[in-house]
Amino acid sequence: MGAVNHLAVIAAVLAQQALGWLWYSPLLFAGPWANAMHRTAAPLPPVSAPFLISILGSFAFCYTLAWLMQRTGRTRVRYALPLAAALWLGLQFFSVGTQDLFLGYGWDLIAIDSGLLLACALLAALILGLWRHRAA
Repeated sequence: MGAVNHLAVIAAVLAQQALGWLWYSPLLFAGPWANAMHRTAAPLPPVSAPFLISILGSFAFCYTLAWLMQRTGRTRVRYALPLAAALWLGLQFFSVGTQDLFLGYGWDLIAIDSGLLLACALLAALILGLWRHRAA
């Protein structure tokens, strides 16, 4: 078994951040997300704690997924995708759903927020599974 490919993890994190920007942009879900939050769609500040937490969370998820892929010897995309989906369901979907429901939001917000997390998990699995670790 090889070591975690740090470049692939960084690429996956950057791809997840780009997807998150697109997901919550006016092109996709900015309006529906704001409606589900009972807010107006106001531009977010360029730098804030949520962005830092998002980046750190992406690193944590991508490193965990890469480590599990290496540890189990299941480094191909066909194994990485179901693993990422299982991690999303077991660790992210129910956490987001519980939090949103306790805060008084509906299933529309859960679908938008957890949908991004699933898309990011699958994107990371795709990148990590396709990126071949170069021999030293």
